[in-house]
Amino acid sequence: MARAEADFHKTQIDLDRAKQLRAAHAIPQDRLDAAQISYDGSQAALAQAHAQLAFAQDARRGAETRVSEARGRLSQTAPVEPQIAASEANAALAHARVQSAQATSDLARLQLSYTKILAPVDGWASKLVAHAGQFISVGQPVVSIVPTATYVVANFKETQVGHMKAGQRAVITVDAYPGRKLEGRVESFSGGTGATFSLIPADNATGNFVKLVQRIPVRIAWVNPPQDIDLRAGYSVDVTVHLR
Repeated sequence: MARAEADFHKTQIDLDRAKQLRAAHAIPQDRLDAAQISYDGSQAALAQAHAQLAFAQDARRGAETRVSEARGRLSQTAPVEPQIAASEANAALAHARVQSAQATSDLARLQLSYTKILAPVDGWASKLVAHAGQFISVGQPVVSIVPTATYVVANFKETQVGHMKAGQRAVITVDAYPGRKLEGRVESFSGGTGATFSLIPADNATGNFVKLVQRIPVRIAWVNPPQDIDLRAGYSVDVTVHLR
């Protein structure tokens, strides 16, 4: 069910894109026809998956009905030990069928829920790596989400952060928008230098005669962020922190 839903969603996107490209005469007609055929096939597969889910639910309701009938026969049976035992066995069998139908229904519902992927935050979807017909393993990245809420990470020298504190005023200039000065405030400091969390951390106790100044990541939050400019992840900025 999950794969059928995902294939249908992907082929629908591909068909819409193919129609737009065809309208702009960017692709030939056979590309649009192939996208339409893929969309129709995935739509049929999705309808079949929903039908299987409905069948499982009907089987569950039928099993529950048989349980009720078995209980009715048990209440009307004369107190004869063999008949009571047979009715109890039928009721137990009906209960087992109900549980089996319930498990099938729960599995189908769980697989259907896998077709919906919800982002933890609002943002833009970027770097999509999944394609129609592709198998995805557990833990494999599918899409990157860039949050709409932005902030600045300034890498100050370790000799500059001694008098910095959270809440201090900062002035930020963005290379993409020269001449604009944006207001911010110091929010937090990293627990270590940038080199500490690198893939191969540097060991300053090796006796190297060259002393390297380390960088401390400092997070700067916006104060009244501007609405007329578009701030993207990865922009280069210059940050000035007012210590007083």
